[in-house]
Amino acid sequence: MFKTLVAVLVLFLAACAANAEIESVDTLTTTGPCYDPASLQAYLTRDGFAARAFGQSENSSGKAAVILFYSKNQDFVIVLRSRKLACVLVAGRELSNL
Repeated sequence: MFKTLVAVLVLFLAACAANAEIESVDTLTTTGPCYDPASLQAYLTRDGFAARAFGQSENSSGKAAVILFYSKNQDFVIVLRSRKLACVLVAGRELSNL
């Protein structure tokens, strides 16, 4: 059940990202803070998060993005990453209880 929920969530976010009209990579609109991709990866690795699933999308103007699902125990983070930015979309706890 958990894997199915994660897969559906990743596919949903990828579909939304693919349909979004992004004028440039520097103007990604998200609900969370944005970081340099290498810096965010370093933070997540330092705090014990591991990448569990990912999806790729490209919108109609050719802007590509990767959606990554990270988890550690019951904590999770979903990140939208482009070449220049990595933005936190969702962070939470106990995904299995949603």
